[in-house]
Amino acid sequence: MTEVEMLVLSIVFFVVTLSFFVFILIVLKNRKRYFETILSEIEYKTKEYFMGIGIEDDRLFPFDKEVVAGITRKFNKIDYDELTNIKLKKGYTFIKQRVIFIVNNELNYPFEIVNKNNKEYMVIDDSIKQIEILVSSYRPSHYMLKYTFTHENNRIAYEVEEVKYDE
Repeated sequence: MTEVEMLVLSIVFFVVTLSFFVFILIVLKNRKRYFETILSEIEYKTKEYFMGIGIEDDRLFPFDKEVVAGITRKFNKIDYDELTNIKLKKGYTFIKQRVIFIVNNELNYPFEIVNKNNKEYMVIDDSIKQIEILVSSYRPSHYMLKYTFTHENNRIAYEVEEVKYDE
């Protein structure tokens, strides 16, 4: 091989290697953008769900033990979340996170759970004055919603206050 042929060959090898690295960077950037977009959507829709939660049948408060907190690359079957109505691309799966319920400033408050239409509900009796719900996310962010209940004439009214939200 002559020097010119070796120079051409090394230039071709350099261009192919550089193209491969540029391709890898583009793929990683698109993956990161997809992760960030989905995480933002999960946080927004989960918060929207908990802000709009209501009392059903004058005594039943939805009791969701787990919510979607993030996503990861895996070949699993969990690619749709009913709470947020988010569907993931193939090859991604959801990471679930427990929701912490603090009833009347106690973590282990004895409340009754009822199953209705394949969904669990907490029964709000006259002893429950407030419920605080702590929801965490895959990112280092979380928020706490404080529901204050007032019992009047066999009806329950409530107010929702957002206590904390970190980003």
